[in-house]
Amino acid sequence: MKDSSNKELKILLVEDKAGDAALIGKMFCDFPCMELSLVNRLSAGIELLERGDIDLLLLDMDVPDGGELDMVTKITSRFPSLPVIALTSRDEEAMASAALGNGIQDYLVKGSLTPGNLNRSIRYALGRKRAEGKLAESEHRFREIAGNIPGIIFQFRVPPGRSGYFSYLSPCANDLFAYPLNLGKPGWYLGVNVPEADRAEFLASVAEAVAKRIPWTYEGRFQPPSGETKWYHVIASPTRIGEELVFDGVITNITDYKQSEATLRKGEERLRMFSQASFECLTISDSWHFIDVNDQMALMLGYEKSEIIGKPIADFIAPSSMEIVDTHVQANCLETYECDLLRKDGVVLRVEARARSFLCEGKSLRLTALRDITERKLIEEALRKSLSEKDLLMAEVHHRVKNNMQVIASLMDLQSDSIKNADARAALQDSKLRVQFMARLHQLLYQSQDIVNIKVTAFLPEIAGFVQQSYGMNNVILRERVDDLIIDIDRAISCGLIVNELASNAFKHAFSAGTGHELTLGMRRDGNEFELSVGNTGKMLSDGFDIRHSRSLGLRLVEMLTRQLCGKLAIESGEKTTFIIRFPV
Repeated sequence: MKDSSNKELKILLVEDKAGDAALIGKMFCDFPCMELSLVNRLSAGIELLERGDIDLLLLDMDVPDGGELDMVTKITSRFPSLPVIALTSRDEEAMASAALGNGIQDYLVKGSLTPGNLNRSIRYALGRKRAEGKLAESEHRFREIAGNIPGIIFQFRVPPGRSGYFSYLSPCANDLFAYPLNLGKPGWYLGVNVPEADRAEFLASVAEAVAKRIPWTYEGRFQPPSGETKWYHVIASPTRIGEELVFDGVITNITDYKQSEATLRKGEERLRMFSQASFECLTISDSWHFIDVNDQMALMLGYEKSEIIGKPIADFIAPSSMEIVDTHVQANCLETYECDLLRKDGVVLRVEARARSFLCEGKSLRLTALRDITERKLIEEALRKSLSEKDLLMAEVHHRVKNNMQVIASLMDLQSDSIKNADARAALQDSKLRVQFMARLHQLLYQSQDIVNIKVTAFLPEIAGFVQQSYGMNNVILRERVDDLIIDIDRAISCGLIVNELASNAFKHAFSAGTGHELTLGMRRDGNEFELSVGNTGKMLSDGFDIRHSRSLGLRLVEMLTRQLCGKLAIESGEKTTFIIRFPV
């Protein structure tokens, strides 16, 4: 149907009687903006209607090829947007009612036809059809919206003195509840889809909303014929229309929400059980107050849980730890820290704490795990004291050993003065130097901060320098390349003895009184092995030299100490002689 407000309306008259057609045509001469077309057969009229430019049809129900009501049904179904006014020569109320029921907009008796009532009928038919079109369009939009809303839109009417009934349910009702919600089906009544155990509560909520004329809200279960229980939520607002109380609302399927809620409750219960079964003390707090604590926390502090929850955190912290706790809370620090807490009986507990922040309902909270380390701290303090005493004792032992060795060296020096044999005096002098070296080594050990793990940079260069000083050869250049390594005390002593013997051997046999001689000392890590090297310039070893057959006590000691280190000894000759000892890390 075209909009006739701004253009000339095209009216089609289907009339087989020439006199009636002439009379009606004459009436149209007085109608502005209306153009009348005339045909005397329905078939010819349908051909014109097919063009789609006719705004209204005046249809004589007595045309030969019409068939009265069948003709009306044929026209209205084929052209549903076309306004139709039926014309007849018979004033029959039953016929008029039947025609109007088949979709026409008005019914006029030709014997009573006047220009006025014809014009009014045309205007009425056009306006009604336009309104029907807008209403159909509006209903179509409403149904599209209702079909896309995640819930069932409904209208529930309560007539006076009668049971309520659903007058409308959106199409998604079947999809949402998998239930054939046929409002006209016998036996379908309010609450039929509610489990028997919940039905009384459901009907009571309806009765209360109707009696008090208040919004109807309900949350409960729904059970379709399939037997699968679903949860839904109902909310509706009441309106009085005539004598009926009408509730317009939405039914929402909340099954997934309920399942998630049940899962969440189970998770909370598991978390609560885990919290109570944990050996650690757990608390949930905001920046200043305890929100929840587990049983272990209450037990550790000697309070009931109700005496802690809601109280300021500061009430349970020792004054000495207020600053460190406040720093971690304000900075939202996640690192583990230690602090002192106050028991109910006034005893101070040392605890280890670590916390993690999380959001709950838009609020920042902290989950803190605490562990009582008071006893551990007492044990650690006792161990530190014991270790300190042990270190002091070991330092004293090394000091006394050093002093005793110095005494022995002095006695050997005195003894050498009375020995006339040069070889014997030299052998005694070598032994005295070894004793002095051992005294020096013990001195370095008791001066070390750690007498278990020794830094090689702290003593190997000292030994080489000590040997040089003992032989008084300041003209020898000492070159060191010792990495910052740590080894245990047993291997440190072995390495020190090797350096002493090889350096002494170089000063005794390789270096002359001239200048330009070098003694090199190195130690590094190569993969899973340590490499210790001592080299010298000057006099070289003889060709075919084999340390295993050497008559030198010092070199035999080097070979023996290498075996103690589970190492291997290699000798490189060239511009200088270098002893290389490799042993496992």
